[in-house]
Amino acid sequence: MPVDQMNAATISDTVNRLIGTGTRAVKLGHGSFLTLDLTGNTGDWHLWIYGAAWRIDSATEILAGSEDDRDTLETAVRAIEGRVLTAVSVSGPSLGLELVFDEVALRVFPIHSTDMNHWLLYTPPGPVLVAGPGTSWEWTE
Repeated sequence: MPVDQMNAATISDTVNRLIGTGTRAVKLGHGSFLTLDLTGNTGDWHLWIYGAAWRIDSATEILAGSEDDRDTLETAVRAIEGRVLTAVSVSGPSLGLELVFDEVALRVFPIHSTDMNHWLLYTPPGPVLVAGPGTSWEWTE
């Protein structure tokens, strides 16, 4: 379903439950795929950055972008591993995502209007929040 004001609140409420979780594992996948395992009082979460560009920034510099060489990416990914998520936001209508871990931010930039999901958030109760393609989103099992 496309994002409107009512379901934008549902998406925000869901991702806001991530605040206070810590990263157990951050892994580079094939191409620009990136996964994060987060754990906290609300249970275990899994975020898969799928069909989107992303960037990791410190307070003073860009640490890496999703198309950088593998060594640069691996170093940047370590900067968010083991940190606690302090803020999260979803921007509309693109469903862009920003996750802030103390002074390091992971920013997700959806790049597909059709055919490919931007990111998937596996929630502790079981349903998966699927963002994309385009401005669409859905819950799946």
